[in-house]
Amino acid sequence: MQNHRSHTIHKSMMLVLASCWLFQLPACSESDFADDFATTRQALEPICRIEVGGGGNTEIIELFPNQPSVLVVNTSANWDFIRKTSGPCHFTVYNEVDMGGRYVTLGSDLEVKIRAGEDGVRYKDSGGGDTWKIRSVRVVRFFNNLDCHVSIGGGGVRMTYYPGSYARIPAVDRMNYFVGGNCTARLWNERAYGALDSDNRFAAIQTNTTDVAIGKTRPVFDPGFRIRSMIITHWGNQYCTPNSPNYDFGRCLPIHTLPISIYTSDPLLDRDGDGLNDELENELADAFRPIAVNHSTENATRVNVYTTVDGNSVSEPVVAFQVRQAGEVEGAIEIVFMKLWLEDKDGGGNHCDPHAGDTQWNKIHLKTPMGTSETGKVWWLYSTHDDLSSALGRSRIDNAALLDDMIIDDEVLVSESIEAQELRERQKLLDLGIVYDFFDNSDLTAYYASSQIELSAREKDADKISTPSRGATYEFEWKQGDINLDKPQFERLDTESNSIMPRHLMIYFVKGKHHEYQDARLSGQHDPHCFVYNQLAHIDSRGELRVPPLPQRPFELRSPAGKGDRYNYNNVGSRDKFLNYFMNSLDYFGFPGKRIWEDACFYSTGAHAPNRAFYCSTNVDKRCCLDDVPICKISNSWHCH
Repeated sequence: MQNHRSHTIHKSMMLVLASCWLFQLPACSESDFADDFATTRQALEPICRIEVGGGGNTEIIELFPNQPSVLVVNTSANWDFIRKTSGPCHFTVYNEVDMGGRYVTLGSDLEVKIRAGEDGVRYKDSGGGDTWKIRSVRVVRFFNNLDCHVSIGGGGVRMTYYPGSYARIPAVDRMNYFVGGNCTARLWNERAYGALDSDNRFAAIQTNTTDVAIGKTRPVFDPGFRIRSMIITHWGNQYCTPNSPNYDFGRCLPIHTLPISIYTSDPLLDRDGDGLNDELENELADAFRPIAVNHSTENATRVNVYTTVDGNSVSEPVVAFQVRQAGEVEGAIEIVFMKLWLEDKDGGGNHCDPHAGDTQWNKIHLKTPMGTSETGKVWWLYSTHDDLSSALGRSRIDNAALLDDMIIDDEVLVSESIEAQELRERQKLLDLGIVYDFFDNSDLTAYYASSQIELSAREKDADKISTPSRGATYEFEWKQGDINLDKPQFERLDTESNSIMPRHLMIYFVKGKHHEYQDARLSGQHDPHCFVYNQLAHIDSRGELRVPPLPQRPFELRSPAGKGDRYNYNNVGSRDKFLNYFMNSLDYFGFPGKRIWEDACFYSTGAHAPNRAFYCSTNVDKRCCLDDVPICKISNSWHCH
């Protein structure tokens, strides 16, 4: 146990030494004042300070720069409150001496008095709930990656947290801002990173600015539940510099470099006639293939469906893909992943009935720098938005608050000089997570009036999430420059080096229905893809606990020997040029008698055709195979009859 003590420097000596150090005065010699210079440098660094107290009394505990980075103190009394925290540290308070008993970890920059305990913010004034006395304190100083930090809070309380793992924090309502470098964060509804939550609800967020002042004007983020634990990760900047094309608010977007340009006019390299090297199409799809995550009791996903040419056993979904140029957008490529299952379960009526066969698809966009030696070789993930060329539209509004129940951020009130009505309309955007490049005097009320989404209220003290009362949402509607905090998340594969930036999109599948989400914030809540409220989204992301297990795994894009494209990948080619060289028959993929291209039916009317998201070699539309082209034989309806 280390006793609390202060370290002081005589003010006149401090001024002299500081002047010598800062201005390099010729009369100063660092060799003459070596010890004093070292002490002064440390003294000029921030002090970590926590003020605890009660009954009108305050005890100040300080960690100075010249001390070890960890300070543990038994308090002089059993205190009720934390009054303030400051400095580049986190502060853990305990209800027993010598770091014993219950605990919570506080961030820095706390300026509003709260109580100790999980409910210390919620019951900061009246007490009650999970609050308790403070008997010991642990202070830990941070030295690196201070540019990356989050501000979380609610009810007038704010705290700053730096990169690290926080198993227990005072329960708070929302994220005020998240700034810094190449950072990501996960926020859990329960302590210990969801270990005590059967639904394992969590939200994934990423930075949206490198400037705190700007961060305070960005949309706030309300996950729809109280945040009780979190992990903030700084990935380093090896693959991300301010001049890199894949730089996005300090975050390095997934990137991959091909050996040569993918663009080609050689018909021997481009058998589907889309202007892209077929073999390099496979490499790009493999480099950016998403990762599938299942529920612990998933009941409509088969294992050991087929074996690849490499001897790997494949579990559903079976994934076919198409790589194509992105329409009229120069220097852009789309990769479409079509997922196939034999059955869909867990029906709740109204478009959520169980049915034979199931298909789901998602699209990502890649960009390459134009007019350089890297054109066509270097590709970064630019968008998960369905339309690359469109302006940024609305983001997800799964957990939107009722429009009349706004959470006005007082930092926005201070920083924005706009009229009250405009502020109210802007706050609607903040609470709903709407993406706008700027806020002007446009009639936002008309925007909401034209929306087909009806919103239901969310009680701030409840753990439940409110959701749109009808209609599905676009879960992965993001592209570079999106200023919202909640964005699709990316991870590394186990086989990739720790130096490789995460670049694989995480897709969380709802049990039985295979609806897709970017995180598990809706786990155990209403599934917005279903029009009835008795259909819940079971997405606890613990598929490894299933028997047999379905651990997190990247999409398998390799085919059985000789059954995919000529490189043994599940590349489907183009709608008008797929014969001989690309995947079509599904006989060896666990779906006997079914085909990608020549079938409009995939078992039932509840399953769309597996080719519904794939285009012609012109990359414009599907018409080349809808106008009596004998090779296609595809119905205009894209459904069974």
